[in-house]
Amino acid sequence: MTVSKSNPTEPRAGAVRPGDISVIVATRGRPQMLAQFFDSLRETTVRKDLASLWLYVDDDDTVTLEAIEKKTLPDPGFPVHWHVGPHTGGLGETHQALWKASGRSSQIYVTAVDDARFGTPAWDNIVRQTYDAYPDGVLLAFPHDPMTADQATLPIFGWGWLNALESVYPGYFPYWFDDKWVDDIGRMVGRCVKLSVSLRPIGGKGRTKRMRNMPFWTRFFHLTLYERKESARKLIAAMH
Repeated sequence: MTVSKSNPTEPRAGAVRPGDISVIVATRGRPQMLAQFFDSLRETTVRKDLASLWLYVDDDDTVTLEAIEKKTLPDPGFPVHWHVGPHTGGLGETHQALWKASGRSSQIYVTAVDDARFGTPAWDNIVRQTYDAYPDGVLLAFPHDPMTADQATLPIFGWGWLNALESVYPGYFPYWFDDKWVDDIGRMVGRCVKLSVSLRPIGGKGRTKRMRNMPFWTRFFHLTLYERKESARKLIAAMH
């Protein structure tokens, strides 16, 4: 287990490691749920030698920091990297920080949440087999979400996608619309795939937090369609 502080220096992208999966998660104030999340990874991940877990923790999250210090969380069976940084204005910033901190060298980046469990045995092999069919790494996949329609609510990114766009999410939205943003782009380029993998909420689906000014953000999303089209052009160029 490693613990790092937020560093403004971005590491250079290294060579992509075939088959390597990084699971990136933002967590805050609920180590009990996080423990169940860790347990599910240990129980369902087959190639633990090709997996790593990266977690963003706010530097004022005393509950989670204490759990890290006292080592009360279970071992998922593969390396765990804690990235401690300032409380961000949106979830997208945490994922961006984790992608950079990881060295940007995994073949696949799985975004997950701390209040859900991986429910599909050998989920990691299913993901690898899907991405192996796209050697350019330009693919957006997503697991089954029992609470929503077929949309990339928890996107899984290929290395080629992230390197082409230089970002995980656009950075505009506090806590929602990021998934819809990348889903839209993936469908534009014909590289959006639903996987036979399940991530199920622990204790049922809770209420969405911090969702404010929906009419404004909905209009903003539609007015920025040109940006998603430009991202799609970059991905198509990377594909060809």
